[in-house]
Amino acid sequence: MSIDNFKRQFFINFLKKIGNLVRHDELPHRNFDLERLKKKDLWKPLAKIILLKRIEELKNAQVEKKGKKYYVEDLKNTYFGEYIMEKLQFARRSVLEESEYNKIVAAIKKLNYEVPIVIQPTTTEKFFEK
Repeated sequence: MSIDNFKRQFFINFLKKIGNLVRHDELPHRNFDLERLKKKDLWKPLAKIILLKRIEELKNAQVEKKGKKYYVEDLKNTYFGEYIMEKLQFARRSVLEESEYNKIVAAIKKLNYEVPIVIQPTTTEKFFEK
């Protein structure tokens, strides 16, 4: 085996190992700079894995709707949720009005995903259901 083949095979195995660690949450995806990884052809497979992991994290976030308020704490704890809320200047808040929440939904739709809403009835709604 030549040195070049050895280096290539070593790098492939190294990349697979890092990818598996990220997939199984043994290595946090937040530790990687995705933009830097995308620039180098050798690291693009790992960049795809990290991007998928971040989108999966966003998919699993839940937003609770109670009355006219949206509780976005779970969404805020995701990588993309934190980024979007920071850009929209909602980073310090966990409860949003409907118009503010719609801005977040519009930003998330650019990623081709809608945030799930868990509708929690208010105490008034629970009372009138009986």
